[in-house]
Amino acid sequence: MPTLLLTGATGYIGGHTLQHLTLTHPEWSITVLLRTESQAKIISNQYPTSRIKIFVGSLKDLELVGKCAAEADVVLRIEIIISHMSQPQLQTHHGKKLFIQLSPLTALLNTSTTGYGSPSSTIYHDSPSNPSKENITHHFPPSSPEHAIIATGNEHGVSTAILCPSLIYGVGQGPVRKRGCTVPYLIEAVMKRGRGFTVGEGRNVMSCTLCHVYNSKSLTHPPSTSGFYFLASSPPNNDISFNEITTAIVNNCRARNIIQSTEIERLSPGQAAQIHPWAPMLWGANCRGFSDRLRELGWEARGRGLRESLDEMVEFEVGLLKGQREELVGTWKTDVAIVAEEAVCCF
Repeated sequence: MPTLLLTGATGYIGGHTLQHLTLTHPEWSITVLLRTESQAKIISNQYPTSRIKIFVGSLKDLELVGKCAAEADVVLRIEIIISHMSQPQLQTHHGKKLFIQLSPLTALLNTSTTGYGSPSSTIYHDSPSNPSKENITHHFPPSSPEHAIIATGNEHGVSTAILCPSLIYGVGQGPVRKRGCTVPYLIEAVMKRGRGFTVGEGRNVMSCTLCHVYNSKSLTHPPSTSGFYFLASSPPNNDISFNEITTAIVNNCRARNIIQSTEIERLSPGQAAQIHPWAPMLWGANCRGFSDRLRELGWEARGRGLRESLDEMVEFEVGLLKGQREELVGTWKTDVAIVAEEAVCCF
């Protein structure tokens, strides 16, 4: 059974991954690298078991990262790639069986020629045998951290997978952060404004995936070919537009008597940016594609779709606005303050 090194364990995806791993594979040994003692206390309180090792430090600490990686069969780096990540840091993973890096959704967001809020003809794929412009490999500059990771992995014989997610949804089950950005921020904005809205016509479309970003088979049987892997639960013919997402949110909030109207406003990108500075890309862009390479490894969509998950997500946001989860919000704000120099990406 594999020994794992996990970073990002207090985040939305990393925390959910840690929770799922501990429940489904109690026999696995897991090491987590955390930034602060306060984070370490949260993890140790929730997982009081000797099979989870906790180290406190920064990814800039090459000696510490090297020590943790030396004992791991699999490195799961489920957090934002930051600009100061360098090739020497990646070389600390020399000799590992598998290195998995989660890339931010922002890398693949695209807009139509007619602007935000319109559907795009771009549908990504990840097959190495098809070098067309829609191959996600071409959407990362050669100087990007993702390409540096793959190059270093190839140099040292490490299977390296860059997971490129579509819209990730669902209430996370991790110890700290339980919400992403894209849909939760939209739900929050609708509740605070008292009415729904879209960027432009809201016809921009997303592929989606539940907040499980791995499966056991892909960890115990690592891919023989390093590269980029698109992550989407549904094929492009079952994707969802933001007009549909907003309509479902508005109807749900109206049924709860949180808002008084089911009207949906069509906002210009400038108007939407007054609600949130990321709004044009967050709610007005597209990201669609096929997960052919992951499905070849045995990965498959499990759990409810986004449409079926919205009720739970709205319920969670209602609790946040009512102050029922102040301890959660407080913990996350503290963590953000500590790493203020790092951009929080839109998942």
